[in-house]
Amino acid sequence: CGYLVYIYMTWFYIYLTEARHLTLTKGAYFAAGPYIAMALMTPFGGLLGDSLTRRFGKATGRRIVSMLGMFGAGAGLFSGILISNIHIAIVGLSIGAGAIYFALSSHWATTIDISRKHAGTVSGVMNWGGNVGGISSPILTPILAHKFGWTPALGIGGAIIIIGGLLWFFIQPERGLTEEN
Repeated sequence: CGYLVYIYMTWFYIYLTEARHLTLTKGAYFAAGPYIAMALMTPFGGLLGDSLTRRFGKATGRRIVSMLGMFGAGAGLFSGILISNIHIAIVGLSIGAGAIYFALSSHWATTIDISRKHAGTVSGVMNWGGNVGGISSPILTPILAHKFGWTPALGIGGAIIIIGGLLWFFIQPERGLTEEN
């Protein structure tokens, strides 16, 4: 998730002005869309995650929210970079950004499920991993955009988050760490 989050935070505005040829003012206006979607979708991910976890258990509840969010982020990003109408594209891109944060509540809850009394350590490791992606994307995105164009540069972020969503099939929140782990 960190890889794609940091694309939105560092290069999204530049993408809008360079690739979509928006004016500086219009680019700034449209660049607010992802942040609005993040603010709106974050609590819904948490509410849905709690509801699904109560109903279906930790594994199913956490996986559904995480996978919906991560697949939604990839789909929103791909739709936004492939649709030519800027207004529709911004909706897709914004939903893609919001979907990342929709999934994050389940990610943080899973660290607590898995780690129990080591929640701080496991959360720190997860946050570190996200920031490895966050360090990588601001460096790689402009290099890839310059060499291959903005669509492939952003598409890599979409592919990474979809692969991350698939990895949730292997995460077992109900199986906590033991002292031996």
